[in-house]
Amino acid sequence: MMRYWRCATLFVIGLVSAGGVGASEWIRIGPDAGMVTALAAHPSDPDIALAGTDDAGIFRSQDGGGSWSSVGLRDLGITVIRISASDPARVYAGLTRWSQNQIPGGVFFSDDGGLSWTAARNGLEDYVYPPGSGWYRYLEINDLAVDPTDSSVVWAATDHGLFKTSDGGTSWSRMARIGDDRVNSLTVTSGDPTEVFVGWPGQGVLKSDDGGLTWSVASVGLEYLHHTGREELYSPEELVEAPWSAGLLFGRVGPELLFRYDSSDQRWSPVEALDALPFRGAHTGRWLSCVVPGLPGSQDLWLATVWSGIIRSTDGGESWAYTDSIGIDCGDMEWEPSAESFLEIPVMAVLAGSGERIIAGTTSRSVVRSLDGGATWHPSSGGLSNSYSGSLLIDETVPENIVVGTRGQGLFHTGDGGATWAEVLSHEVFPCDFWGPNPWSQPPPDCWSWSEIRKTPEENVMVQGECGIYVSVDRGANWLSAGEQDLWPLGYSNDDQLWYVRDSLGQVLRGDGEDPNWQACGEAPVAPLGGGRDDSVVFHDSAPEVVLAARLKGLFRSADGCRSWRQTGEVLTDCGWNNYWVGVDPERVGRYLVSNFCGLWESTDHALTWELIGFSENSVYEILFDPDRDDVVYAATHQSGVLFSTDRGESWRPLGRALGEGRVSDLALEPDGSTLYASVFGDGVYRLSLRAQFGWVRVEQLQ
Repeated sequence: MMRYWRCATLFVIGLVSAGGVGASEWIRIGPDAGMVTALAAHPSDPDIALAGTDDAGIFRSQDGGGSWSSVGLRDLGITVIRISASDPARVYAGLTRWSQNQIPGGVFFSDDGGLSWTAARNGLEDYVYPPGSGWYRYLEINDLAVDPTDSSVVWAATDHGLFKTSDGGTSWSRMARIGDDRVNSLTVTSGDPTEVFVGWPGQGVLKSDDGGLTWSVASVGLEYLHHTGREELYSPEELVEAPWSAGLLFGRVGPELLFRYDSSDQRWSPVEALDALPFRGAHTGRWLSCVVPGLPGSQDLWLATVWSGIIRSTDGGESWAYTDSIGIDCGDMEWEPSAESFLEIPVMAVLAGSGERIIAGTTSRSVVRSLDGGATWHPSSGGLSNSYSGSLLIDETVPENIVVGTRGQGLFHTGDGGATWAEVLSHEVFPCDFWGPNPWSQPPPDCWSWSEIRKTPEENVMVQGECGIYVSVDRGANWLSAGEQDLWPLGYSNDDQLWYVRDSLGQVLRGDGEDPNWQACGEAPVAPLGGGRDDSVVFHDSAPEVVLAARLKGLFRSADGCRSWRQTGEVLTDCGWNNYWVGVDPERVGRYLVSNFCGLWESTDHALTWELIGFSENSVYEILFDPDRDDVVYAATHQSGVLFSTDRGESWRPLGRALGEGRVSDLALEPDGSTLYASVFGDGVYRLSLRAQFGWVRVEQLQ
């Protein structure tokens, strides 16, 4: 991240006691958005549900999915949640291998319905990483199945084998028949818990009738002719038992195929009735993402899809129909999705009771809910945040206007200080039509990241997404395209009042942001700047000809306004360069700060030489100098939330409570200095009252 500093108006600050440091807590203000990767509904209580996220742990609802609260495993990615049918207080959660900390993978369990969690990974170790460190990488869990009569017996399908525990996860043992191969899916039948089915890639389906002691192939009907001419076997990526008949299974194969297994003839057959359902809108496929059985006694089956909403069968798969479309929330606009605007639904669950209350997890809007069997859908993600919040901007004229960029969940704007949020630029295919008809003849690329926000002194704003650059002239409410894909904003110069961007070759370009025809800065491409997306360029108002560019490959300095470049700070690359932030001290001419994996570096000679000054084990994403309070500095860190200094960075202390070990990616101050905002990766935006924290109030403004 970077900051563009202006000369601060001088203020006299009065220090009024308000309880001292730690007197105030951070308050989360949203947005409620993010990817939900697992859902589980209580088998008998229609109000209880659990949701797993890809990087923010597990959330619990006590009102049927209407609202959510975090219950643990923060910063961990959840792949599957299973609630025991025989003891609903016992819950198991499977983890993905890759998470933000060093303990990903494996299984956790809860004995209080998901309110607290304990690791259960003995026997699921994969390998030591880094070698010799003593830190284990644990196996990624693809699926879990709990014995319907004994909550201590659990099966785990992993990326390196099939495992079983008979003691509630205290220890796990590998099933020798499959060995170290990946296992996609599994299910334990309700009529006979010793009967287990396993989806084994390349080998179809294996079946055990004795609790895993012996195995046989159960793949008749899954044969297909490979394009090379040899016969191969489909392997279901998901296996579920029909709610109306023990031993009747359904298996999802890839994004298009659904098979039925009949135990009477031990054969798989395609569900041909699904083929009769026409594709929705302009799409030529359905892209099935999960199959969910209805409640016991019903013949309901639900199919969630990537492009077509949710499909339902009420007669055991003999016929199918689309539910009402689940569209993208375009703020005040009505939900009238076109072919391009269905939410991606990776998971869903049916709540206990009537069978008509459904919750669906999405890739970007957390949870949506239907109370009428899918006829209508409503956002239902209050309190559930897994938003990869990044760059943050506070309007200096109207501080209630806030813009936050996210990775994977779009660009969000609030005009009321966080009470309500609207997605103003989507990561999907621009269904929220704020700027007129879609200019592409084909759907534009997936704008997965809106990670950088830049602004001018006049509060015009520029954002960067993976599908191009957009500019807003109304403080973030509406946006217009200002450049094609593969342009990345670097900064804004108060000296020449121009935006600076770079292209995919590393060439630095500049322009006013209104004309998308950017002009090269310098005669030749700046080859050393090529590659990487963690780009920053800063300009010092007192020395506008000195430009500092931080890149994935190093730190570069220009003394002639970006026309030529030389690498500087070679000492910074000794730890493996990957910068997060670069900026300048607004009060000390020639002082620059840069953070990377080694810590925080300082230069006092216009970026010619550098010295490590702190944070050697805690990466810094942002340093914010308080323009109104001499020597007060705030730091956004990777592991320690927000820190602050009252001696201009010589020493640091934690600021406020409630962020814990949150990974803070950006900071912003309200214009009057009363409130500090923090963008937390995986948890949205928080605010802290500095008046309550320190008793800092503005006494007088000197004109």
